[in-house]
Amino acid sequence: MNRQTHKLKIDTEHFADVVAGKKRSEVRYNDRSYKSNDLLILQEFDGDKLTGNEQRVVITHVLKGGQHGIANEYVVLSIREDTEYV
Repeated sequence: MNRQTHKLKIDTEHFADVVAGKKRSEVRYNDRSYKSNDLLILQEFDGDKLTGNEQRVVITHVLKGGQHGIANEYVVLSIREDTEYV
């Protein structure tokens, strides 16, 4: 299966929740063709700069906008840790 890799900035507080396993979804502007099984490399951003910390996660489900109160141009990405990389 062909998988895309997307590098995305994420604020420090949300990054910590992803790493701790508390945050299992990501709301994003749909400016890329996100698909299930794509890899996200989440890069911690402290408001001024990238910190150098990264977390690899896999998209398990894509909920497209235009339904359930989500604006058309957004998606909700369900994510899990990338266990192939650990």
